[in-house]
Amino acid sequence: MATLKNSFSSEDAAKLIEIAKLPETYEAALQKTGSHETALAAMQSSAPENLQNSINLFRVENTTAVMAYDAQTNSLTIAFDPTLSKGTVFNNADKWDNFNRGKEEHSLGGEVHGGLYSDLVKPHDGSLPGDNMIDVINGVIYDYASRNDQDLKVNFAGFSKGGAQAALAAGEVVSTGIFDDNPNIKLNNVYSFAPPGYGDQQYIDSFNERAED
Repeated sequence: MATLKNSFSSEDAAKLIEIAKLPETYEAALQKTGSHETALAAMQSSAPENLQNSINLFRVENTTAVMAYDAQTNSLTIAFDPTLSKGTVFNNADKWDNFNRGKEEHSLGGEVHGGLYSDLVKPHDGSLPGDNMIDVINGVIYDYASRNDQDLKVNFAGFSKGGAQAALAAGEVVSTGIFDDNPNIKLNNVYSFAPPGYGDQQYIDSFNERAED
């Protein structure tokens, strides 16, 4: 997570940014219209054409995760919503409370930002097909991995708050053993754009060691 890629083509960067912006597009439309269906349609229409029929969206309190599958590259990118200026249309119902919580121990080791982490792992209200957001993510990963014999490449991405949650979600998914249990599922990249601090050095070191394995 702390490693900078030496080369990253502008074409790849543009594709990634298009996906990473999808949760923001959804949240902006939701805040403006109050309609999930309208917000979902706005997000779908803003997605790259080859992804428009293969997008999953899940929400838990202050966190929105968009999971976009690219059949051309057999890759799944999981992107999380940012928090932008308070009091604007982009307030996205965060209430800023997930920035006001203390630290928590991560399953990989070390301490992480409790507010940003808790929405990913805490039990939800029964609205999701799993115990928590990570269960849902793992379920979608397994689903796409089962559709053909090629390696499924899994990416995590996000801006700001979403960048921090992308890094934390990647670590949590790694800790579940999904990449160890199924050799056809590969952790490809974690792209975190301008995140707030989300974990201590022990967590970063532990994640890097497991990700390299």
